[in-house]
Amino acid sequence: MKTCDRPKRSIDVAARYGGDELCVLMPHANSEEAVHAATRISMAFDLAMKNLEWLDEPTSLSIGVSHMQVTSPCDEGALIQQADIAMYKAKNDPDKNVALYSNEDRIAA
Repeated sequence: MKTCDRPKRSIDVAARYGGDELCVLMPHANSEEAVHAATRISMAFDLAMKNLEWLDEPTSLSIGVSHMQVTSPCDEGALIQQADIAMYKAKNDPDKNVALYSNEDRIAA
């Protein structure tokens, strides 16, 4: 959670959402700013994991970003579901660990 707190703005809120999931709410941020923040969180996580000498197994982080202005979800549950779909998109792509949910994902889902 500390890694999540460092790169955020004072108006953003980071909270645990489920067992190993976190949610960061970023009011007044556009999708580009949200992806940039997610990328910074991912980079901070990677650095923190590299500094753990006792960690024997590789540890990864996948971040899904959803934005109300990109896909106009009908409610907060849909917004979270979109972030979850984007997270799996990031997890399944070996070249990225941050993905933004788009209208194309809606068709694929």
